[in-house]
Amino acid sequence: MNVLLILLLVLVLIIGGVFLGSITSRKTGIKEDDREGLNPDSRSMYAKSRQLKQEIEKLAGAAPKGSPTYFVGREAVVEAGRVVSQLKDTLLVRQKLKKLAFEASAVDIEIEKLQSQANQAESEGERSSFLSAVEAKQAERAHYDEITTLVATLDADIRKAEAGLSEMRARLAVGVGRDSTAGMDTESLRESLAQLKGLSLSVDDAQALMSERVAL
Repeated sequence: MNVLLILLLVLVLIIGGVFLGSITSRKTGIKEDDREGLNPDSRSMYAKSRQLKQEIEKLAGAAPKGSPTYFVGREAVVEAGRVVSQLKDTLLVRQKLKKLAFEASAVDIEIEKLQSQANQAESEGERSSFLSAVEAKQAERAHYDEITTLVATLDADIRKAEAGLSEMRARLAVGVGRDSTAGMDTESLRESLAQLKGLSLSVDDAQALMSERVAL
């Protein structure tokens, strides 16, 4: 009987703990960390864009219903979410590319070693064999150069995305700050939204290019 009572008490405590944890999470707004998988360098690059997305969401929520800012804001929230999600994917790919590019120095050492062996070869056949190996390694080295170029392309896309989010945030802030829709620069709002939509496609294209040309 005592054992059964103890088991019941333990069960109550477990259920209570789970329930309490659930309430606490809802109150504090704790969510799953969307930075999972990102290294410190990538997290730093991701942080500003994620912050801009959150600010866009707040501004869109503060826009007067029925105003041009309200309607553009709703679309901007969707686009900002898409861009930031794609940025995370891009950063994950970028990490792998950077890791591969780091291996280029080891290839350089191998090329230097093989070239030295070719120079010291005692027969023409041996020398030819070493030179063939050098050519193979140089072709491999060119592949690493291509990876470096792709990383630079990604970095440029990330900067463009950040600039697009920043501009959208600024346009929404101006729209929300007005007391009425009179004199509202609707064209500028929609221009910024169109640029944000274009940025989402740009990041997609960069990821597709990497998937085609680099085996991760």
